Amino acid sequence: MKAYIRNAITGCATVLLCAACVGGPGPSERYLRLATAPAAATAEQRTAMPSAAQTIVAVKDFESLPALRRTAVLTARGSVLMPSTTLYWEGPPAELVTSAMVDALAAQTGLGPAWPYRSRLAHGAVLSGSVTAFEVVLGGEAADGEDAQDGPGQGHAVSVRVGLRADLWSTGGRERIDEAAFTTTTPASSGSAEAIARAASTALAQAAARTATWVAERLAGRAATGAQPQ
Repeated sequence: MKAYIRNAITGCATVLLCAACVGGPGPSERYLRLATAPAAATAEQRTAMPSAAQTIVAVKDFESLPALRRTAVLTARGSVLMPSTTLYWEGPPAELVTSAMVDALAAQTGLGPAWPYRSRLAHGAVLSGSVTAFEVVLGGEAADGEDAQDGPGQGHAVSVRVGLRADLWSTGGRERIDEAAFTTTTPASSGSAEAIARAASTALAQAAARTATWVAERLAGRAATGAQPQ
C-alpha cells in the first residue's frame, strides 16, 4: 500500500512538472516564491555597514552550471534532469542562493554580510561559490552524505535537493581559507506546486544556514590561531 501511494504521488508530480509530455494544452505557468530565512534581513540590513564588533564577509554572487541558469524547475530521476514546462522558480537558482546566503550570514552572531560585492569595501573575508544542485527529485532517496529533513532513506516520492559549493577567502580574495560542499534534501508533502515551494524553501534555508555556520566556525578558528587578514 505504501508503495502504491508513493508511486501515485510520484505520478501526479510527473504530470504536473512535465505537462508537455501529454497532448493538448497544459496547466498555466506558475512561479514558486521561496521564503528562506526565519529572520530574514531587510534590504537595508543587507547593504548597511556592519558594526565594528562583526567580521564583515563580502559575498560574491554565486555561480552555476548552464543547466541551472534557467528559472524552469528541473526534475531529477536518477542522473537525468528535465526542465518543467509549467513550474518556474521566481529567479535563477544562483540568485536565490546568493540572497539566502546573505540572510543566513546576517543571522550569524559576529558576522555581517556585505553584498553586492565591492572590493573597496572594508571586509575581513570573502565568500564565493556555486550552485551544484537545485532540483525536484522524483521517487528518490537522500544520497549518502546528504542532510535529509527526516533522515536518509525515507523514500519520499517527491523531494527538493539543493547543493552548494562554498569557497572562503581572506581579505581581497588573496588566500583561500577553506572550501566545502553542502547538500540538503527536503521531502515534499505532495507533488503540488505549493508543497514543492515549501520544501524548496526549507532545503535552501538549511543549505545556506549550514554554509553560514561553517563560515563562522572557520573564521573563529582562524582568529584563535592569530591569523591576520592578508
